Amino acid sequence: ERERESGWVGVFVHVRMRVRVECVLVSSLVSLRNGSADVKFHIDLNSLFSEHNRYSSFDPESFPGLTYRMMDPDVVILIFCSGKVVLTKAKNPDHVVMAFEKIYPILEQFRLKQS
Repeated sequence: ERERESGWVGVFVHVRMRVRVECVLVSSLVSLRNGSADVKFHIDLNSLFSEHNRYSSFDPESFPGLTYRMMDPDVVILIFCSGKVVLTKAKNPDHVVMAFEKIYPILEQFRLKQS
């Protein structure tokens, strides 16, 4: 019998051994585009979440970024207090650009004043 592995790696291996997933792919191609940017200023994620909680989720104890689900275009944006932004799940490259152009003015509203 194999020895138990320690730490999160052991938990991951244990879970993978117990879960079986069956998938059938029917002639489909999914191609998602991603992008990243640095707005060069810090962002107040608590205030951003307070005013945009309909489109976002934020739990800094489990993940340091705010997840913003933009509807048009359909893009998920990860926003970090450092000003780093990751745009993901876009259907085409134009959606990445459109999403950034829409989110940038919102981020400027929650810009932290540097002391």
